Amino acid sequence: MANVAKPKRKSENDDIEKLHRLVKRARSGDESVLPELKKMLDENSSIWRQVGDLTKHAEAAWLDVIGQQDLLLRECVQREIQRLRRLLQKTCTSVLEKHLVDQILTTFLQTKHAELCLAAVEQGPLKQREHYAKRVEQCNRRYSTAIAQLLKSRELLGTVQTEITAPKNAPKTQKAILRAAKALKKAQNRSLRIVSA
Repeated sequence: MANVAKPKRKSENDDIEKLHRLVKRARSGDESVLPELKKMLDENSSIWRQVGDLTKHAEAAWLDVIGQQDLLLRECVQREIQRLRRLLQKTCTSVLEKHLVDQILTTFLQTKHAELCLAAVEQGPLKQREHYAKRVEQCNRRYSTAIAQLLKSRELLGTVQTEITAPKNAPKTQKAILRAAKALKKAQNRSLRIVSA
């Protein structure tokens, strides 16, 4: 019986080299690469899921801005965001809820950055302090709105807890989020009673 030669498989290094060339051409705007690029993405969904995850890009950008050259700070904040994501997504039953959790965490980073900037100019010129105070206010509004939207979606889906509590040993961040959630829930309940009256 004759040995049937198996077709030679390209080495992994050749595949990686080809991928790098393809990515380089795509990033430089070479439209002739689109058919090959689309085929590669169709065959490797993990690539487009990672590269196309704008939430991760936004979080990474905010972590870079907040941490700057301090890798310890950046790593610690990133871990805190991951911890909060796990906590908030624990009861998620829909893609919408997961998206709203992402929005809460992105606006949380924006708000904390604005607060850090305001603290840094506390003794600075009045115009600068006013600018950052306004930015903190805007960020807090977006952050509160994201929390309210998550609570409303959970209420509509029937997944919202009737009583929102934090463990006694919970970090300040978690307690602050839960206090905001309670306040928003009370405000929404008052608004619903007024509208239905």
